[in-house]
Amino acid sequence: MNSAFQAPIRLRLRPSRWLMIALLTAHFGAMAVLIPLDLPIWTKLVTVGVLGVSLIHSLRHYVLGASPWSLDELLLSSEGEWRLTTVRGETYSAELLPSAFVHPWLIALRFKVDGRTQPVVIMPDQGDPETLRRLRVRLRM
Repeated sequence: MNSAFQAPIRLRLRPSRWLMIALLTAHFGAMAVLIPLDLPIWTKLVTVGVLGVSLIHSLRHYVLGASPWSLDELLLSSEGEWRLTTVRGETYSAELLPSAFVHPWLIALRFKVDGRTQPVVIMPDQGDPETLRRLRVRLRM
């Protein structure tokens, strides 16, 4: 195997404008769908509240990196081992689960970390383009 494929990949995650737009569109779209539905007003208000809380959580955790357990960095070693680092500087060994989705516009990964599942969504504007390309190639192997 070529040594370029064996080189470690270190991806520092940056805030993503694309992910923010996708989350806002999905959440506000779901709220807009409620308008024509024949539901009691209290049901609509509760649903809007739940969607609002979900939006705030998603933006803080996945876009802004403002929650303590948000990921700051992914490291794929030359041996194929994953290390995930949070914004607090805590590093965890992780196992990549087989349901990865790899596309130039979106990488969706699921890791098993300390017995729990950690989803990771990576958009094209979240990292160095060359690093993202190398990651996509390694994930497809």
